[in-house]
Amino acid sequence: ADRRKGIGFDQLILCGRRAASSNSTPSSSDDTECGSSYDVEFYNADGSKALSCGNGARCLGHYLDRQQHRVKSPPRALHVGVRRLIVSGGIESATHGHYCVNFESARLVGLPPLPRSLCAHFSLDRAFGVSVGNPHCVVLVDNVESIDVLSVGAAIGEALVSVFPDGCNVEFLSRQRPGQWRMRVLERGAGVTLACGSGASAASVALCAQGLEKLDSPIDIVADGGVLSVTTRRTTHADGDSFAPVLCGRTDYMATLDIDEERITNPDSWDRVHPARAGGNPVDAGGKGA
Repeated sequence: ADRRKGIGFDQLILCGRRAASSNSTPSSSDDTECGSSYDVEFYNADGSKALSCGNGARCLGHYLDRQQHRVKSPPRALHVGVRRLIVSGGIESATHGHYCVNFESARLVGLPPLPRSLCAHFSLDRAFGVSVGNPHCVVLVDNVESIDVLSVGAAIGEALVSVFPDGCNVEFLSRQRPGQWRMRVLERGAGVTLACGSGASAASVALCAQGLEKLDSPIDIVADGGVLSVTTRRTTHADGDSFAPVLCGRTDYMATLDIDEERITNPDSWDRVHPARAGGNPVDAGGKGA
């Protein structure tokens, strides 16, 4: 995804209605409490597959309600690989809605000691591993605004390859007041982003597990792109005790786009519209010089 040459995105979502006979995940038989079920794939800006995406799931709920001309629908089950996300909410105006996603199962992940060179940025005992379907390292700092999220986050990711061989999201948190935390995030496959729903959910799990916030109470996570609310409860999973964070927040409809399939599947066709790719001057589709 390149915002300079196209639409751009942090995550791309592919979605299809789930076949009624499908039973490829352990939770498929539990979809009876949901109004509908979908198979979903998330892709990062760099083309890699994302294992989860909280804000993407919430946006998908908004999109499906718009497509189906509904203000509100029963909860939907989104199957992402072997995991399931439950999305609920509704449209509140012509452009925005309020949607939540239940991750159902999240767990703590033990981390190895981090390099002492990182001590300048945070205490080594204030980093916590969390999985909400995708891997996270949640780091508590005194002032999140003073952190170079890109470089420090990358260093943390490199230090944790023994635990997260495919990389991890790194969230930096500092407390603003009880029940409210400031968050900045480096997402694997997408870079520094304005918000991260799975990251906010992982942050809530870490905070509750450390006794810094209360279970079953909403926690406001203030990201660069807005405020997300997460309520985490303790639950029992097949693998033992775990957590179930529920992420809620506003969604905004931006635009409906028509995409030329040929220009996606046949890159050579771009040269007929954008000669700059073949060494010429860029022009728009109407032939006017850019």
